[in-house]
Amino acid sequence: MQAIQDSILEAIKATRTNTTVIYMKRLIYIFIFLFLSSCSSSSEDGPYSDTADPQADYNTAAVLAKATNRNIMLIFGANWCPDCREFDQQLKSSPLKELIDTNYVTVKVNVGDFDENMDFVSDFDNPVSKGIPSIVITDSDKQVYFITKARELSSIRNMKKSAVIDFFQEVTQKNNKGD
Repeated sequence: MQAIQDSILEAIKATRTNTTVIYMKRLIYIFIFLFLSSCSSSSEDGPYSDTADPQADYNTAAVLAKATNRNIMLIFGANWCPDCREFDQQLKSSPLKELIDTNYVTVKVNVGDFDENMDFVSDFDNPVSKGIPSIVITDSDKQVYFITKARELSSIRNMKKSAVIDFFQEVTQKNNKGD
């Protein structure tokens, strides 16, 4: 009888060990999958599209801007750029979102490693020459009202949100006056 009990206990221990090993293997696979998923990201994961056509996007924005009596804000940046990603996040948050949405139709232009869409960038006096993110504000007829030329946004991560809002309020006021 003792031999049968010992055999049953051994079988239970083996089953527990096998179940634990299988469970641990599954956990390891899940962690590996999650880790690899977080490490592999394409540039499409960021705010700037590799496949967008900035001229076509600008033309569409011009029609919408004219119909809604707003200006166009071209936003030049790249997905590798932490300041560009921060700027994109701020554009999605109040109160900057409301200020921008009320006054502008936005078009994001990917400059990659300063090797993408540079013909389009040069049409607007190369605002990225001093850093990104950069913006250009035009009307629907492509008249330029404002260009960042002095690295105004290239360290946006270090700017207080209130300073960013103040900057855009000032730019917007100047644009509304036609200056």
